[in-house]
Amino acid sequence: QDRNTHVAPLEPEYGWKLLELAEQAPDSRFEAIMVDEGQDFCADEWVFVEGLLRDAKRDVLYVFVDDNQQIYGHETSLPEGMIELHLGDNVRTTRSIHVRLQNFYQADPPQRPLGPLGRKVRDVEQSNDERQSVKHIVRDLMEKDQIGVDDIVVLTPRKVDESQLCDLTLTHGRKLSPKPRSGVDVRLASVQDFKGLENAVVVLAEADCLPSDKAARTRFCYTAYSRPRSHLIVIGNWH
Repeated sequence: QDRNTHVAPLEPEYGWKLLELAEQAPDSRFEAIMVDEGQDFCADEWVFVEGLLRDAKRDVLYVFVDDNQQIYGHETSLPEGMIELHLGDNVRTTRSIHVRLQNFYQADPPQRPLGPLGRKVRDVEQSNDERQSVKHIVRDLMEKDQIGVDDIVVLTPRKVDESQLCDLTLTHGRKLSPKPRSGVDVRLASVQDFKGLENAVVVLAEADCLPSDKAARTRFCYTAYSRPRSHLIVIGNWH
């Protein structure tokens, strides 16, 4: 699935049609399937995934799951007979980001950080004019820190077309856009759409639109905090 866009649950009619086509062309089936973001799959969808194996008892099915990123409102459900292995090493973020990230990590044992210390997470007080705050932050990242536009993403809890930051004019004719011109614009994305992706620098904005439910908010913040590799800037109350 392409996480650049929100993906709705699989329509049953599509799933059954897929299996029908696989029956007609057995060579289109697979001996091994690897599923990422397994927590996004509903219980009824696994029959379609397993149906694409040539031999469900012999062939390989790997499912990678992170319940902490369960933000679509349903319980995580896996196929029967799965052998569970815990992957506890954080190899994406710096240790500075990892410390913040663990405030939202709901599992035992805790993750082990293997990255470098990195820059301190920067906290920015939310102002009455968040558009100006974001504009200044992005400008400093590009001009003072010499970070390329493709290495910066601004994340919002809103749908991007409802965000006050959408198509915000930046310096030198650049924009903050959900469809950025490569090498020119900075990307704006929702937390939901950026799940499963990463970038060197992440700016979290529009904290006032986070879910009010504590459990949902925790999962939402975990997902957002785990997107940057090198540097994280947090505007407002993202906790």
